[in-house]
Amino acid sequence: MKTIYKSIMAAGVALGLAACSQTDDMPASATGDISLRVVTAEALDSRGELAVIDGYQFKCVMQLLDRTGATVGEQTIVDATDGTADFTIKAADIDAGANKAIFWAEYVPTGTAPKIYDSRDLTAVCYATTDLDLTDAAQMAATDAYCGVLSSLKAGASVTLARPLSQVSFQPNNPDAADGQTKLVVKVETPSAFNVLTGKCAADQAGYQAITLTNDRFSSSLRPWWKYQILCPADQSFFANAFTMELSGAAQAKSYTIPGGKVPMDPNYIYKLTGTLGSGTDIDVDVNDNNG
Repeated sequence: MKTIYKSIMAAGVALGLAACSQTDDMPASATGDISLRVVTAEALDSRGELAVIDGYQFKCVMQLLDRTGATVGEQTIVDATDGTADFTIKAADIDAGANKAIFWAEYVPTGTAPKIYDSRDLTAVCYATTDLDLTDAAQMAATDAYCGVLSSLKAGASVTLARPLSQVSFQPNNPDAADGQTKLVVKVETPSAFNVLTGKCAADQAGYQAITLTNDRFSSSLRPWWKYQILCPADQSFFANAFTMELSGAAQAKSYTIPGGKVPMDPNYIYKLTGTLGSGTDIDVDVNDNNG
């Protein structure tokens, strides 16, 4: 049975990823500004409350769209550290054609830490950082994000966001096969240019980015060797691309590949990959979607 690692529930206007049905209502009558509340996280599982990450602040972005999907006005960004974010939609934006809103909640650096996502356009969210340090716990935790769609602008609406990501990790059955290796580099082409409105990534080459995960203090005794959160487009059932792992530091460097097509693309799930390191490069992995 699959384990949902943060279930999100809505009170009021239900909002989900693009898999949920949506309607394109005519713009609301601009009798005044509209206030709404976005719930970015709820402590409904064993992971507890929204993580507080050193060097990052949790914020929520709102982008208004018209009936054609074009952006209306400027993005609004507010603090969401307590798990909620309050927005006001101006009557002038409704008069300009805004009839829906899309949201993206993420960890934004407060200092010199890298920003993980480029969220300047919520119809094409990309990675702002493509080289990630596996030894930097704050940076890796900041890969978490939430999103959703409000399909009708109504006063007093309450919206709850959900993760568009799954967490993937790898642990070999025979880690001693890498004894003596001191550096691990994981490379993968991951979906990008994510459209919050549709839940899909760009269909062309812009829809993928090369991500590198590096551990310069690697030890074969680590459990797991690595973990990472991957965007899950609504139109993809399995992760198509391979993960390559390059190990160095011992007398003989080694390289392994987890072939594509093995990992389901279900948002909000944890997938633990295990497999045996053999004499070849390809690893036949088992996918465990339970936490036990």
